[in-house]
Amino acid sequence: WFFFGGQRFDVPAATATAPAAGGGDTAVLQATGYVTARREATVSAQITGTLKQVLIEEGEHVAKDQVLATLDDTAQKAYLAQAQAQASAAQATLAQYSAQLAQAQRDLKRAQDLVGRHLVSQQALEDAQTQVKMLIAQTDAQHKQIELAQAGVRATQVQLDYCTVRAP
Repeated sequence: WFFFGGQRFDVPAATATAPAAGGGDTAVLQATGYVTARREATVSAQITGTLKQVLIEEGEHVAKDQVLATLDDTAQKAYLAQAQAQASAAQATLAQYSAQLAQAQRDLKRAQDLVGRHLVSQQALEDAQTQVKMLIAQTDAQHKQIELAQAGVRATQVQLDYCTVRAP
């Protein structure tokens, strides 16, 4: 194979048959040739990485989606843990904003009641209204941050899944 540079040669096929019974001479067929696969598939990983494990041998039959090899997934697991931590932090921040919003809404209600009885200034009421609006905006923005963090987790999970090479 190395001598001919990996060239392929067309080899005529022959069919061997058993010798007829009762014939005096025993015929023996000796031949050389090439054995080729019925179907070949080129398999490659979708990411580059260090090959960690090969689970099949050359020429072995494989089934669809059978795991053929694994790549080192240390970095992808670390990125996944980081993405999951960011998603958890985004959830915690939302909980904080939600608690602050609930308090601001109670303060606004109290300020409205006190302005009606002329016990606080209009300025205090406007400050309470502004605080509620600001916290509503922060809560909405934090919902988007959570969506972004969850998308990051999903994207990182895909990268981790690419570390497992499967048969097409």
